[in-house]
Amino acid sequence: MPEPGSERNESAWRWDGDRLVLALHAQPGASRTGWAGWYSSGSIRVRLAAKAVDGKANQALIRFLAQSLGVGKSQIRLLVGHTARSKIVEATGVKTVIWQKVLAELGTSL
Repeated sequence: MPEPGSERNESAWRWDGDRLVLALHAQPGASRTGWAGWYSSGSIRVRLAAKAVDGKANQALIRFLAQSLGVGKSQIRLLVGHTARSKIVEATGVKTVIWQKVLAELGTSL
């Protein structure tokens, strides 16, 4: 039996070879940066302390993802949503065990 909400979990992320592709909903101007659960569209919510001014929120997102996923900032690419809250991001070199920890933080698993 599938885990409750797994259909949204599956649409929020996928492996494409060695790349992890994430559908994110960014919330700039938050009190702190961090994972914030699931957004109603099925994407993963990320709170960002940076404001959405002059690309600062995108820079903060890349720093946060690199740190959370255990990769360098150069291994994170913003593919879609440079000026929107809905974003598609890819990360290369992410270890499965690290992604499992993030999923556990979000309340789901592989």
